[in-house]
Amino acid sequence: MDECEDLDLSLWPPEGRALAAAGGGCDLVPTAASVGIACETDLESEPTIQGIAPGVEGTLGDYCCATCSAARLGSERAVLYVTHGGDVFSYFVGLWLLEGYTSSE
Repeated sequence: MDECEDLDLSLWPPEGRALAAAGGGCDLVPTAASVGIACETDLESEPTIQGIAPGVEGTLGDYCCATCSAARLGSERAVLYVTHGGDVFSYFVGLWLLEGYTSSE
């Protein structure tokens, strides 16, 4: 898995700083997701985002890579658990596969 980091707020473009201020930086990712704005959503075409931060471009994933990656893995884990009916053994085997563990042989 590729590792990434959240962009420091001081490096966000001026248009994006209003968005960062409104949501507390990358802490806004879960809030945005709750209103249907995913990490992959084009911010320039999203009216809600443009109302807060006119002219901001890119995606939340561009600014909040680590937060989005963690959120994505968290949702995959939740789906995995539900898919296996809450069976803990199946969940951990699935998690093992999801996170890319391989045999050392």
